[in-house]
Amino acid sequence: MKYINLILIVILMWGCAGSKIPDGINPIYYPSGNLKAEVTYYKGLKDGSAKEYYENGKLKAEYEYRADQLQGSTIHYYNNDRNTVMKRMNYSEGMKYGPAVEYYSDGIRKWEGNYVNDQLSGFVTSYFENGSKKEEANFSLGRKHELVKTYFPNGHVKTEEIWVNNNKTQIKWFNIDGTIRYVQEFDLPIVDEED
Repeated sequence: MKYINLILIVILMWGCAGSKIPDGINPIYYPSGNLKAEVTYYKGLKDGSAKEYYENGKLKAEYEYRADQLQGSTIHYYNNDRNTVMKRMNYSEGMKYGPAVEYYSDGIRKWEGNYVNDQLSGFVTSYFENGSKKEEANFSLGRKHELVKTYFPNGHVKTEEIWVNNNKTQIKWFNIDGTIRYVQEFDLPIVDEED
């Protein structure tokens, strides 16, 4: 038995001898040799700042980690001449939390909203490339809830939807001049309360 234990110890030591627990800033490279990422480790876990790069060397993203989980603000960038911000998000213990915004490549907002425990919560607004509203939706636990509006590029309301328990109950379609074109009602699904 001592002989078997000794062999196991030697095998474990031999297997671990070549591996090193990452600590500090560790670079990662593309096959071309260009820098792909710099990740900060502490005792083998991602902990601290991390940066990703496009193969051409431009900054792609910035993150913060705590104990191997995303924590705090993250920023992603377009691979263009101005390195325009693509999106900003916040994380708490690895989950999306707080305000989030995404941009078109020219810097105009594409959408903005809020996360709670990795799910959309509250109003989420998306925009056309000209900056005017495209859609407004209220979310609860990651699902559309209550009033959802879509818009024509001229700013007039295109549709209004009413949502109850993630089910669309009504939709109104509008003409581009703002007059009502059509209204449709939907039946709510029957829920068996004994289940």
